[in-house]
Amino acid sequence: MNEISQWIQKPENQNEVLILYIKDRFEGHVSEFMRTLSSKLGTLLYRHQSRDCLNQSPMVMPKLEDMVKSTNHRIFLTSNNCYSPELSDTWGYYFRKDPFVSFQPSGFRGYPDCNFSRETYHNSLVRVYNDTIARNANDRGGSFTNSNIQSMLACEVNLFGFDQFNANFAKQAVWSWDSATNQPLNREDQEHCARISVNGRWSTHHCDMNLKFACKDRNTGNWIITSNRQGPWRDGSSACLLYPQSPSDIGRYQFAAPATPYENKKLQDALISSGNSQTVWINLTKKDGDNWAPDTTLEGYFSNP
Repeated sequence: MNEISQWIQKPENQNEVLILYIKDRFEGHVSEFMRTLSSKLGTLLYRHQSRDCLNQSPMVMPKLEDMVKSTNHRIFLTSNNCYSPELSDTWGYYFRKDPFVSFQPSGFRGYPDCNFSRETYHNSLVRVYNDTIARNANDRGGSFTNSNIQSMLACEVNLFGFDQFNANFAKQAVWSWDSATNQPLNREDQEHCARISVNGRWSTHHCDMNLKFACKDRNTGNWIITSNRQGPWRDGSSACLLYPQSPSDIGRYQFAAPATPYENKKLQDALISSGNSQTVWINLTKKDGDNWAPDTTLEGYFSNP
């Protein structure tokens, strides 16, 4: 618990949220556990207004964005059990019982099927777990691999229950900047714009280079690569907004950067399908310090009908 407390309070982790799943093996010592939990992580834990640990309505579940904005209270607790106020007067304020849908690696149908609808991923936590030491072989659930973890992350799985953890598994969570080339590299502080390659990884580049643009459909979330327009990064917003397949399409697309592993995979698919082997611009540029953010200058000129 000390390590968790130290990690989440580091300045570089201020935008992170931890979702912890704690399996109940307390054997009657839940009160002692809650006292220890409170003394180690108390001010960092998300506290629900209701003690009903079965209440998982979207209306009462916290939004990750709101948890980040709160600065503290960025640890969300889940468990396989519930305790009544008579057995623990604080458990229900901090824990929610199994607030997710689940599957095991052996049942994973891969990307882009992802086992559940996009609505489920948007509105629920999705957990994948295995138990390689279960007595019944049918309960073991298969194995995690680097490959299937990458696909699960592309689907936007939230929680992993690794029975046997491998340090390489954590590396699969890197889905944006290309760590193999130490990105964002920004050579000599001259590369202030971001691009994506066919392997789905991002890198920095000089903003005046002529490249095609990644544009996102405002209505469907699908991605296209401009086929007849390329230029410096600063032209991206206008290039996408004015990229019509018909006159009625003007304003349909926006210059964008993927915000999730799923979006990144969809953009990578579009890049490969376009037959473009070169990198293309995404809407991400260097701001103050080491912060990278999109340019929103033209946002508001067009909106969804």
